[in-house]
Amino acid sequence: MKTGKTIIKDKVYFEPDGLEKPNRYIPDGYCLSENAWKKQIKEYETSKQLIEVENVVPHLMPRLNEQKVDVYYDVIFSDYNFEQIKNNQNCKAEIENNKATIIELL
Repeated sequence: MKTGKTIIKDKVYFEPDGLEKPNRYIPDGYCLSENAWKKQIKEYETSKQLIEVENVVPHLMPRLNEQKVDVYYDVIFSDYNFEQIKNNQNCKAEIENNKATIIELL
């Protein structure tokens, strides 16, 4: 289980709390080797990737006297239990096969 936040674009995505950005220069004046630095940067970039959320359902809410339609999403926790989510909402999710399942909204 990972913590992170929801990102709503054309779909709902989970952005895990990433690693802290690495510093090539460590205390005592030493510098990481090129291979160690590249490995840390790759891990950092991977930790920032968005993962599509599976357990959401879009709903359309037409605005009165306008042509526009608002889209909002509900997270389905069970057959009868669902909650509306917001953009940048903190949550906990399980990640499997590059798909996220939100298990708790914070």
